[in-house]
Amino acid sequence: MQHLNRTCACKYELDPSNLLFLPALVTIFGTYCGLAATHRLWYIVVLIIIIMRIVRTHNISILLLSLALLGIVILRCMSWQRLNQPLCPTSKVIKVLPDAWQNNGQQVKFIGTTMDHQRVSGVIYLKKCQQRWYYQRLTQPCWLVTNNDYYRITAATNEAEFDYARYLWQQHHIAYAISLKKPPLLYHCPVSSLNDRIHCWRKYFWLYLQKLPFQCRYHAQSLLLGSNDGAGYSYRRDLSKLGVIHLFSLSGLHFFILLHTLLLLGNYCGITKECLEWCFLIILPCYAIIAGGNLSISRAVLLAWLTIITHKIHWSCSRLSLWSMVIIINLLWQPYTLFTLGGCLSYLLSLVIIVTHGQSIWRQHVIIYLMSTPLIWYFNFKILTLSLLVNVIFAPVFNYLLLPLVYITGLLGPCLPWLAIGSEYFLTKIVIIIKYLASLPWLVIIAGRLSLLELLLLLTITFYWLLCYLKHRHRILSVLLCYLAVISMHRYPWEGRVVFFDIGQGDAILLEGKQHQYNVLIDTGGKLRFNHQQHSSRAEQVIVNYLHSRGITHLDAVIVSYQDADHIGDLPVILRQCHVREVVFAKGLLRNQSFVKKIKPFIAKTRLHPVLAGDTLHFGQQTLQVLAPTHPGLGTNHDSLVIYAVIAQQRWLFTGDLDRAGELQLLQRYPQLQIDYLKVGHHGSRTSSAPIFIKKIKPRLALILAGRHNRYGHPHTTTLMLLKRNKIPYLNTAQVGMITYHYSNFCPAFWQTYRK
Repeated sequence: MQHLNRTCACKYELDPSNLLFLPALVTIFGTYCGLAATHRLWYIVVLIIIIMRIVRTHNISILLLSLALLGIVILRCMSWQRLNQPLCPTSKVIKVLPDAWQNNGQQVKFIGTTMDHQRVSGVIYLKKCQQRWYYQRLTQPCWLVTNNDYYRITAATNEAEFDYARYLWQQHHIAYAISLKKPPLLYHCPVSSLNDRIHCWRKYFWLYLQKLPFQCRYHAQSLLLGSNDGAGYSYRRDLSKLGVIHLFSLSGLHFFILLHTLLLLGNYCGITKECLEWCFLIILPCYAIIAGGNLSISRAVLLAWLTIITHKIHWSCSRLSLWSMVIIINLLWQPYTLFTLGGCLSYLLSLVIIVTHGQSIWRQHVIIYLMSTPLIWYFNFKILTLSLLVNVIFAPVFNYLLLPLVYITGLLGPCLPWLAIGSEYFLTKIVIIIKYLASLPWLVIIAGRLSLLELLLLLTITFYWLLCYLKHRHRILSVLLCYLAVISMHRYPWEGRVVFFDIGQGDAILLEGKQHQYNVLIDTGGKLRFNHQQHSSRAEQVIVNYLHSRGITHLDAVIVSYQDADHIGDLPVILRQCHVREVVFAKGLLRNQSFVKKIKPFIAKTRLHPVLAGDTLHFGQQTLQVLAPTHPGLGTNHDSLVIYAVIAQQRWLFTGDLDRAGELQLLQRYPQLQIDYLKVGHHGSRTSSAPIFIKKIKPRLALILAGRHNRYGHPHTTTLMLLKRNKIPYLNTAQVGMITYHYSNFCPAFWQTYRK
């Protein structure tokens, strides 16, 4: 590592041929300063430090280049934000390229461009399998004609929820979508450009791969075309848990292996390297399009293209300078490249490979693992514990066995059935091994959400230790202590919360104790929003992500207030992805076959706890009292489980979908009932919120969950007028997003809403 220290300190810092790296850093942090919605001050501080470092080089050319790039980046970001605001398309004619159709179960998705040059995504709901396959087998561009209206893709409205709308706009310039309940009119349009022709070739090759068995087809599509369908969702999740998904997805690594193989084959066939390089200059951009515009492939293609160009013009350029030119060009073309985990990892890991060039494979893997860990933690709230070992084991097998096998099978398998059958057997065994490894305990540590300052701190500490660890090996203890301290802060926060999720149509409430002394979830939601474009359930997108961002590894209980799908539809998702100690529900609900079907697969690992009015639930130091129902029922609105709690010296009432008759009975049994915060029954509909009940308990604040999505439309006018008449303020998750009540021993309690 002393050699690495000298390499990093001398070769990559003082060598004038590498000084282009400093303007690249200016471009990176200038882009963050111009486009980041938060933490802009920190980016400005880092940018100032980099400019001061450039001044110390006493290189006027580099300083002028850096200032010029900074000015261009600022102007580019200003124009991007001013001119690239989402505009609603007006044309009802959409051009869809042949490879833009995706079959997804009961629906067909597509991405197209309208006649007024706006990119949109769409979904067609079809009943017949033959109809779905018709769209999949289109081999030329089409005009899609419809009378349906476009709608704005919904932004994230919960903390830690993946903002799909922002991702689509930043990476693909898509802000609007269209939903079609029946097949639209399609007209074939002529192939009018080279881009259209390349997309047609891509579709022909995709159809060629459809002749392969499932595993061969899936791996060939991923590694040759960069396409993934919904069928491989669980497989990709297992690969992510192991930290090897980059091996099984089309990336720059595969591209350079393929490029090196072509050079060797050309040399073996007597084709000169110069001739091959001229061919690559033409073929490489086409390959980037065929690969679907994949970020890693685009980066690798641009790097190879620049390498050939600099060699042709006899310009001596180091690998680090080439990397710097690639990222500068990429950021000027697509400023949001480094706003995703894939973009950050692609460039960071390629930089680490350049810096550690000449080191042993094992040392390279260690450095890559250590440098990527804070980034994965920042974006996914997790630390992958075994990814280093799995990468070391899988990388040789993948590079020298699996990758060549997939390439050969993808090209020849449809013509040689025996080859496809043999490859299918081998790949099936690989999938079984990966699934087994992904099920091992302690594979993932839920570490909570890192702040930007913590990310920069951990990256700096990790990089400093990598440079100096041979000389000061004992400093590894201080590095580990820093990681453990940050994990502890997120796993055991001093702040408690009551969280009302914006789950679409339905209820989902989390009682989160200080230092996570208890974590109780009341209902899980269960119905997707109609204009949301993702496959996974809302519980997985919202609740599970939030739990991971807070470092929550288990739930003490899931309380089921009611049997309808909008309250417990995603209960199996929560039980499958979280460790739940017990499920609490009203007595009599076990006679409901729908509820029994949901919990049956999890009875062996989760305790069932039926309750009735008068029972008390204890979770750590928190006590919850059951006020209703008084008799076993079947889980109707009248039988909703009503929970009373005193949290942070405030009185809370969670009523589920309790109807007006149930509210009046509640007043008869508890005439002195006084409430500070009320979860309004049945989403504020007219079947709940009896005037006498509201007037009697008179809460300080009413909370309405999913008032925009219930079957009565908006919260019923009667309910809103009743709250206003009694001067009771209210918050509706459908209007303000996730609602959170924060409390601790160190600051006054406060409410926070989340709407992007």
